[in-house]
Amino acid sequence: MKIRHLADVAMIALLVFSVMLPPLSWLLWSLGLPVRSMLSPEGLRWLFQHASSLTFGQHLHMGVMLVMAWSIWHRVWAFHAAPAISRFALTVTLMLSALYVLLIGMAVWGIHSPLLSITGTVAGSPLLCGLPSVTLCFVVLLGLLHALLIRMVGSVRQLVELLCAGLTDHPLCLAMLAMVSYCAVCLDYMFC
Repeated sequence: MKIRHLADVAMIALLVFSVMLPPLSWLLWSLGLPVRSMLSPEGLRWLFQHASSLTFGQHLHMGVMLVMAWSIWHRVWAFHAAPAISRFALTVTLMLSALYVLLIGMAVWGIHSPLLSITGTVAGSPLLCGLPSVTLCFVVLLGLLHALLIRMVGSVRQLVELLCAGLTDHPLCLAMLAMVSYCAVCLDYMFC
């Protein structure tokens, strides 16, 4: 019950912050701070031009993939009848995934990294464009590993249920991730 209560509080806080972000940007802009207003003519044009990427952008995709991966990992460890080899294989897969993400991070920190954009920043880089697809591949491989080693999946429907378990177990998750994506893109616009 506590987790559900915290999720409700976080959802309300995100909703209030999402609604207050445009007026807050205008207020900070009118006070003379170096912030771009989302309610100015340029800001409104930006909002409507980027309406789809505001809520369905890369932040949402990454969040959904992480929730799916966490759910698969949690179900394998909660399934006590699973062979120890499957839990070991899953843990090794997650550790290799973390190592892969760390190596990407180290590549991005380099000044002359090919994963940076032409201007030398992470924004607009090939890394950000390809990371959601790479994460999706990891999640699918994780689901297939779980399906093959534990032999719980007898049909495609059960495999899809396994991959979507994190989103069905936590119904507020998708809405919260969409609001986090919206806030992240708006804050990037305001302070860019």
